[in-house]
Amino acid sequence: MAVQIIININNLKHITHTLRNVAVPFCNKAASFSSHAKEASVKKQSTSALYVSGNKATTTFSVLSPYLDFTKCFQDIGRLEANVKLRGFDTDVRELSRMWTELKEKESEKEKLEKERTSVAKLMKECAKMKDKNIKEMQELKRQGKEMREQLKSITQEIWDLEEKAVIGALQLPNALHKSTGEYDKELFKLFEKPKYDFQARSHIELGRINQELEFINVSPTAYYLKGRLAVLELACNDYFLTNFKKHGYLIHSNPDFAKAVIVEGCGVNIDERVFALGSHESDTDSNLQYLVGGGSLQAFAAYFTKQVISNPECLPQKLITVGRHYAPPRVLHNPGLLHAGQSTVVDAFLLYHSQAIDEELLLNEVLMALVQSYSRLNLHFRLTQYSAQRLEPQESAAIGLEMFSPHTEDYHEVSRISLYGDFISRRLWSLHKTGTSSANFLSMIHVKVCHMSRLLALIMENGQKEDGCYQIPTCITTCVDEL
Repeated sequence: MAVQIIININNLKHITHTLRNVAVPFCNKAASFSSHAKEASVKKQSTSALYVSGNKATTTFSVLSPYLDFTKCFQDIGRLEANVKLRGFDTDVRELSRMWTELKEKESEKEKLEKERTSVAKLMKECAKMKDKNIKEMQELKRQGKEMREQLKSITQEIWDLEEKAVIGALQLPNALHKSTGEYDKELFKLFEKPKYDFQARSHIELGRINQELEFINVSPTAYYLKGRLAVLELACNDYFLTNFKKHGYLIHSNPDFAKAVIVEGCGVNIDERVFALGSHESDTDSNLQYLVGGGSLQAFAAYFTKQVISNPECLPQKLITVGRHYAPPRVLHNPGLLHAGQSTVVDAFLLYHSQAIDEELLLNEVLMALVQSYSRLNLHFRLTQYSAQRLEPQESAAIGLEMFSPHTEDYHEVSRISLYGDFISRRLWSLHKTGTSSANFLSMIHVKVCHMSRLLALIMENGQKEDGCYQIPTCITTCVDEL
């Protein structure tokens, strides 16, 4: 594969002291987070911000209602069970399928009853207009009408009860697996050699302390400062990746840092584990809750295209990129360092395209090329890995991670990720495209975490370290850092 990179880093604002402070103070909330998650996991079985069942429709405002058609999904029950099993989920697929089938039968029965009731009401009107009224016939029609009304009340309640189990349960099912996703990770390729030292490799935390460029504070386990050259290095890396992807046709996009619960759930993200919830008012409903996700996130991009129709085919594919914050509750609370920080600057990309395999393959190859070009110029060891089903998020059908090696932990850490969703998210959030006079179709999506900056900075420090505690910056970024 021929690799050619043109770098143009300029106009970076000088900064010597950058505060990185996680939005939610974990020291105060870590203890209560586990119990809250348990309570929420029970609650999420019967409530949803994305879907409002019939019995709550009069008291809850619905921002949107997802496209609900799980019949095809349940037709191949064996494939669905294999999907759930490979991902390591504990979901009774057959019970969900049974409830969904029962729900559809009840809805058909209700529709039939409503037609019959309409016919009876019509006959009653006609009978009432007749001069020679048949009293017995009128009484019989009234009796039938009352009986049907009671039957409709009863079946409507049954439908509502089934909706809270079948529909909400079906919405929690994962995306269908891509044909390339397997049971085990696949290493696609690796570049450069792992670093070897004649001394004991230090951690980035120790290197940051020696160079007085990294400071962790007691606000929370993941609150930190970047200082001096390290702060400038972050800015230089942001511009480096942003410039590279702009040369591949990506347009800069500005995203919000917050997202409503309906967007978060629509993206298939686990609200109880993967996002920060902001304080809510007692009058707030599930769909009104706000979450801190950061402008560099899938939810921030998806919100922009929710309930939107792209009617001009020349606008596809959409290739967008942004530099923003990314917030996620860290899974390591004890001395997490930059590798497990709860927040970080990220360079994030988002692609929208027609739901065709040929478009997906072409775009995926373009993304891979742009990533390999960008990271190979750093001259640091990395590998590309296609993740197994168990390492996927529920909304992903496939994912490829670019991982760099840490000499201190002697393990690989993900700094970039390509996530394929197909039309899984667009069906839930109504993101559509229309060509000419044809009917609208759901868009397919790819999300690219181009660079998770806090991890990259940590790994640049560890891979470029010297015996005296100094570290070397990749040549392609050195000029910019020195100038600033």
